[in-house]
Amino acid sequence: MFEVFDSHDTGYRPVRIGPVWQVSYLNYSRDFSAASTLERHRSTDTSFVLLEGCAQLLGYDADGSIEATPLKRGKLYLVPAGCWHAIQTNPGCRCLVIENSNTHLCDVERKPRPEETQGLYRRVFRIINASAADFGSGRC
Repeated sequence: MFEVFDSHDTGYRPVRIGPVWQVSYLNYSRDFSAASTLERHRSTDTSFVLLEGCAQLLGYDADGSIEATPLKRGKLYLVPAGCWHAIQTNPGCRCLVIENSNTHLCDVERKPRPEETQGLYRRVFRIINASAADFGSGRC
């Protein structure tokens, strides 16, 4: 009667692609730990839900403003259509990604993250991880 999906493979893995929307797992991989590439979707929003571990969403506006948002487990984070973004993960991270069907194939534009932001994101993520370790949990 029910379908059950799961993935512990590294990286981005669509597990349910329907006629209108899809659900994917985004699990830790080196590609996402560096978050060196920004992407945007011109015609659809994208949602992220942190299931395990630590991650942060990185946003970059055309006017040069940047934002790093640490994800909290179980919360839904919406990236609006047109927003340049990346997700930065650490080992043990598992997220769900909910978006329109085939967004990852048909409605994605990518570009390298601006060099001047590389150090900032690394510093913020080190602070997030240090704070989690201070509480003795090793989790966010």
